[in-house]
Amino acid sequence: MLTNKKIVEDMNKKCDFPDDGSYYNSYFANECDLNELGQYFGKVSDTLFNKKKEIYQRGEYRYNLTKKQHGEFDFEIFLNIEKNNKLIDNLSIFKEKILESAAFSQYYYIDKNFKNVWLLNNVGSDETQRIEKWRHYKIDDSGHFKLLESISCKNRDRQGVVKCHNN
Repeated sequence: MLTNKKIVEDMNKKCDFPDDGSYYNSYFANECDLNELGQYFGKVSDTLFNKKKEIYQRGEYRYNLTKKQHGEFDFEIFLNIEKNNKLIDNLSIFKEKILESAAFSQYYYIDKNFKNVWLLNNVGSDETQRIEKWRHYKIDDSGHFKLLESISCKNRDRQGVVKCHNN
């Protein structure tokens, strides 16, 4: 789902309803893929860890996850690439920050060969929810993340339209 950049336009159209829980049993909520992502990553965040967790190895490169807690309702998870126990590169792949007025999330997908990472940032409030950013990174042969493509979006206008552009 996150690998297709068309998701940005689709979600910004289908998810124009409050993110306050009042719509979760409605037709609109069933059409919005953000709800499915939120439920899945809610389970992921429930099984978080406080230590480095190795998830993949390719040759001399080890891929692990680490968590950084910024506040009670504010944390992120990093994908780290190490070689010979030295950090080569890292990328924040999951974020969750909950404020009184809005909730900010970043979701990720890593392909099975650990060659590509896709990130999707969204914000939800009592009024609406929308995609803020979509990015596609490639992991090169030297263990570095290279940004291939990025789409950024602005707030909804008075007609409820979110304007997005490639960076």
